[in-house]
Amino acid sequence: MTRRFGDASAPELLEQVARALVVKGITLGQLDRQEEAVAVYAEVVRRFGGASEPELLEQVAKALFNMGAALGELDRKEAAVAVYEEVARRFGDASAPELLEQVAWALVDKGIALGDLDRPEEEITAYDEVVRRLGEASAPALLAQVAWALVNKGVALGQLDRPEEEMAVYDEVVRRFGDAAATALLGQVARALDFKGITLRQLDRKEDALSVYDEVVRRFGEASAT
Repeated sequence: MTRRFGDASAPELLEQVARALVVKGITLGQLDRQEEAVAVYAEVVRRFGGASEPELLEQVAKALFNMGAALGELDRKEAAVAVYEEVARRFGDASAPELLEQVAWALVDKGIALGDLDRPEEEITAYDEVVRRLGEASAPALLAQVAWALVNKGVALGQLDRPEEEMAVYDEVVRRFGDAAATALLGQVARALDFKGITLRQLDRKEDALSVYDEVVRRFGEASAT
């Protein structure tokens, strides 16, 4: 497709070219050809990074996010962090939910990469940025990333041996999302409660841990496997 339409000027054709390149990069990644995937994603940014059409910008955001993920697979964590920061820089002030979703994913994955680099304080800051930017969003897909960031923040606090702050973050997840309808959000609530129970056991507060596990059963015991 890029050979046939790569020099087209019609926005609808350019969108198809950009989409084809992104999918090509994804396919190369699935074939464990990450270096080639990174090159393809870079081509998307080079070709379409200055576009104004929302559909093209969405493909640029996807390419950058996927480039960060591919760099992470190549164990180039510092480079991945830089790419995730570029996603936030380019699209952090966007209004389109599709672009903000890429920002949310990028910031969460930035935090994970910083954790892998043993930089937990910066990891926590990345998760805080997700909450600051998107904590008041209404789209379930965005809120799911906020919940994911909060749970990951709690885990990072635990690794810093700050258990009371850790458990307070888990409580915040339950407070914010405990009554949600979206399965993705409830999954993070369950994850937060599970980690809180583990932390209480590590603190030898077994009775409190039992109460948390009872809450998991009360909240999710009737959930459907589907």
